Amino acid sequence: MTAPYYFRRGWDREKLAEYILSRLSFVAKPSTVSDDLGSDFFCTLFRLKKKDGRDYPLPLSSFAIQIKSNDGLFDFSANITYLQNLEIPFFWGVLNESAKRLSVFSGENLPVFFSHVGQVKKLKIKPLKRSQMSRLYDPKEGGQYNYTVMFPMVLNIDVDSTRQDLNRNVDTLQEMCSLIHRNISTRKTEKYIFDGYDGQSVTILAGPGSVRQYRDNFMKRLAENFYNLKWKYDNCLGGKKHTVRKELIEEFKIYEDTYMKIRHVYDHVPPYLNNIYEELKNIFFYGKNV
Repeated sequence: MTAPYYFRRGWDREKLAEYILSRLSFVAKPSTVSDDLGSDFFCTLFRLKKKDGRDYPLPLSSFAIQIKSNDGLFDFSANITYLQNLEIPFFWGVLNESAKRLSVFSGENLPVFFSHVGQVKKLKIKPLKRSQMSRLYDPKEGGQYNYTVMFPMVLNIDVDSTRQDLNRNVDTLQEMCSLIHRNISTRKTEKYIFDGYDGQSVTILAGPGSVRQYRDNFMKRLAENFYNLKWKYDNCLGGKKHTVRKELIEEFKIYEDTYMKIRHVYDHVPPYLNNIYEELKNIFFYGKNV
């Protein structure tokens, strides 16, 4: 029995998208069309490196991608749980068959979205140009559990792209994967401070999740400051040690003031903060390492 024409067209689009992606990544896919995971392909970017006069692919970041034939609004409600639990970057691909071009849109807004809104019943994905994105996500008709997440465009990959073009695409996707990885990690570790695409802006969330964690997160950051002061002191060079030590003591006093106020207000200060504070105090004011 001959397969329906629309099924054949879908298969052709998928093979073309797979070929385009294979020019800059290792590509894997579910073994059967019945495995509707929410992604058509799982990809690992690579960069070609010379060795013994030959090109070898160096694996980089991995990501998941769903392929569609148009950039219209898409209902992704059936795969909400998949997106919530996915721990690699997720992209949306729109294939233009006539131009033999794959447009890639970024799921960079998903980590902050799920951290902010929690459980949702309906979810739509809207691919668009970054210049058209005025917000990260918004609720649609039907109540607070029905949202649309914006997927801004990242780049185009042509079937006949030169190696130079592909290298630029790899760099762009690698940077985007790194951003999304950081924000996925932030969500999983409940830090609630998400990096923005521009490298300068951040999104900071407060609410039921953050309110349970913000004090502990702050104390970890304060401990990190103390550890870095100790590292600077331990790695001072030669005659500069006295000058650097004086500067570090002044910086230490700023953090010490905060630390003492925390001890006064909070019932419990974790050992990881107490211990490094005492160690630094002994170094700076008593001249001994402990």
